[in-house]
Amino acid sequence: MLYVPRFVVFVACLQHVLCWQSAFLDPNDRIELSWDVDDVAAEITFNVSAKTNGWVGVGFTPSGGMKDADIIVMWIADGEVHFSDRHATRQQVPIVDEVQNYELLDASEIGGTTFFSFRRSIDTCDITQDYFIEDGTSQIIYAFGETDPAGNDPSQHLNTNRGVRSVLLLDAPLGDIPVDETVKTIEFRSPSVPVPSTADTTYWCSMHRGPVIDKPHQYIGNKAIVQKGNENIVHHYALYECELNEEHNAEYFEQLLVDYAGGFSCYDPNSPIGALTSCQSLRVVWATGGIGDVYPAEAGYPIHKSTDSPLYYKLEMHYDNAAFEDGIVDSSGVLMYYTDNLRPHDVGILVAAMPVLYAQLIPPGVEEFVSVGHAAPECTAKYIPEEGINVFSILHHSHLAGRRMRTRLFRNGAEEPWLLNDNHYDFNYQQTRLLSEERKLYPGDQITVECYLSTSNRKKATLGGLSTYDEMCESFILYYPAMSLGFGESHPSLEYIHEIFGFENVTMNIDTMEYWVGDQLMEDVLLDFDWGNFDLESYQNRIRYGEHFGICAANVLEAEEGIIVSYPDVEEYQEPPRQC
Repeated sequence: MLYVPRFVVFVACLQHVLCWQSAFLDPNDRIELSWDVDDVAAEITFNVSAKTNGWVGVGFTPSGGMKDADIIVMWIADGEVHFSDRHATRQQVPIVDEVQNYELLDASEIGGTTFFSFRRSIDTCDITQDYFIEDGTSQIIYAFGETDPAGNDPSQHLNTNRGVRSVLLLDAPLGDIPVDETVKTIEFRSPSVPVPSTADTTYWCSMHRGPVIDKPHQYIGNKAIVQKGNENIVHHYALYECELNEEHNAEYFEQLLVDYAGGFSCYDPNSPIGALTSCQSLRVVWATGGIGDVYPAEAGYPIHKSTDSPLYYKLEMHYDNAAFEDGIVDSSGVLMYYTDNLRPHDVGILVAAMPVLYAQLIPPGVEEFVSVGHAAPECTAKYIPEEGINVFSILHHSHLAGRRMRTRLFRNGAEEPWLLNDNHYDFNYQQTRLLSEERKLYPGDQITVECYLSTSNRKKATLGGLSTYDEMCESFILYYPAMSLGFGESHPSLEYIHEIFGFENVTMNIDTMEYWVGDQLMEDVLLDFDWGNFDLESYQNRIRYGEHFGICAANVLEAEEGIIVSYPDVEEYQEPPRQC
């Protein structure tokens, strides 16, 4: 069985209000949170509905658990409503706040469902006992009991009656695909792939024929399709459009559809070369926890009608089988919406990143380490048109060590307000974020993506790589009108990395996606490294602020190298201070 994630539900919007949005907090749909932001009053209203006759607790946490959490507890006993604003400093019964900053609006207990509605300021200015709801990911903890408490505090709950879920409380909703008789759909899905149990990381590709059309169309949005039960192993996917040429023509791709009906390992040297070299135009990228994309009313991805053939696409799926589970078969993919009601502009994706490379080498046991990648001014000066491009949404992507992410913009000797910032990045909730207002990019702009990583719980060094346990640092920027620049990336000097860690003869085994130093795995070489006497501060400064080697590319196979880039010498942008 397949399903399209229904994580967020949208209803009518009112003036000065973003919209009611809602999310089920637990996997069994027993507790639902809905919210509505009033950006003029700087307030947010919440509704909570839980399938219990007992107490219910919902909280906001900076840590993913009870530590420093801001918690609301409510129950109804003998017709009396008990509602309190609380906090926790550790795993404990939540402590009632000295100042109650939450206003109860409504409460009921009917037919086994407990409901309550409350309101709070986005920033209550209770610095020590309330959570500051800021732009970006908010982690919501929940718990509920089967019965009302005997005293004034909630009773112990079952382990199955608690959890955490990330949401974007202050972001505008993605919007809806227009209801129009011209809008059609097509699915690109993995062909019942047996996910290998012998590896934790698998990149599996499949070829697909595009929609049959007799005139130009545009894709106007997409939704993720994740096979029920496989949510924990489908890590991300990318959909690439293939460019036909004399060698890799329609006949070639039609034969691939037959010869590789079950797909193929994306990075196997024996995989079809045409699928690698000709299918490089990124059309959709999705990562775990996301829903999909809805494009602005004035833009869409072009589907040009060819006189002799349809378009062809490559779907790249990343499976993360951490438990090496046997018997998993997957048919996940993407649902695309398209129309012949053409919009004035074509959508493009610009990837600002550190390339997936061992130059992203993070020492073990570090509370915070920053990886960066720059899209150099030379890149944007060459490709962005004079009138600029309009950024409407961004997807941040790092892996398990990721804690915070930021996409910065430098222009004419100054730093502009950040394009996107997330102080509570959650690997399990990677949703493309619609910007509150579109932002312009101009020729000569520098875009820098920063990933704030923590390896405090790791005893081994972490390398940039394709596995979930490796790291990445990428910002996928959606914009219009489209241009030919696809990637603006940078990495620190490999010679410096080799010198610091004593690497010689570095190679990569494409089958296992592992780096080797001579005849040893790079991670094994690093096990013997003397981290105790390592100058971490000097290394971090060089990796972050030193010269990077920049890469400009229409796609990953057409890279322009030789660019030297680093942070510009400007005053850093500062967020407006809290009004407390």
